[in-house]
Amino acid sequence: MPLFGTYEALEREHQRIAQLEAELEKLRASEKLAWRRVTELQERGTELVGENRGLRSELARWRDASANEPIPNRNQDVRRFFAEVSNQEIGTSPRLPTREQLQVLMRVAMEEALEMLEAAGADPDYLPDARYDIDMAIAGIDRERAELVELVDGAIDTMYTAEGVLVSAGVDSHPVWRIVSDNNLLKASGAMVNGKRMKPPGHPKPDIAGELQLQGWEP
Repeated sequence: MPLFGTYEALEREHQRIAQLEAELEKLRASEKLAWRRVTELQERGTELVGENRGLRSELARWRDASANEPIPNRNQDVRRFFAEVSNQEIGTSPRLPTREQLQVLMRVAMEEALEMLEAAGADPDYLPDARYDIDMAIAGIDRERAELVELVDGAIDTMYTAEGVLVSAGVDSHPVWRIVSDNNLLKASGAMVNGKRMKPPGHPKPDIAGELQLQGWEP
């Protein structure tokens, strides 16, 4: 009986040792997997460092290339257009424009927005009604209802959105702005219609297509 008990104890010990060896093998396999993952992460980290250096180098080259390229002062360009071409009043401090100014400015802004909408491929069947509704809304402008802060917010958001169109289209807007701004200054001899300076006879179109081709556009 004692002998049988000794064999039984040895068998249990043998099973326990086998279990420990199996667990040890699992731990070794997990350790190998962990080290493999660590190695992969280290290699990826090295790749990211290299990519970061490449991006820094590219950014430095871009800065060097654009350092001497003038950035248009768009506010000053519009002030010059107001003074030399459109005869619009230029504010010297924040205030609401007159009702007449608001109507002219909103009419021009909406006309350009509708032109952009048409150029984006909008359904032409709806554009006449849109123009009519906008004209009626502009005719009903009441300066007492106008709010300067919201007007400024809407104008800035419109500028931001318009720039977003150009960014989405892959266009560098600076040289295009210069082309259009210089072309607008040639309208000084045109007739005034509803407060807007119209293009005089023989007025040349701004060569936007030529600039886009310089930027890589293929018609």
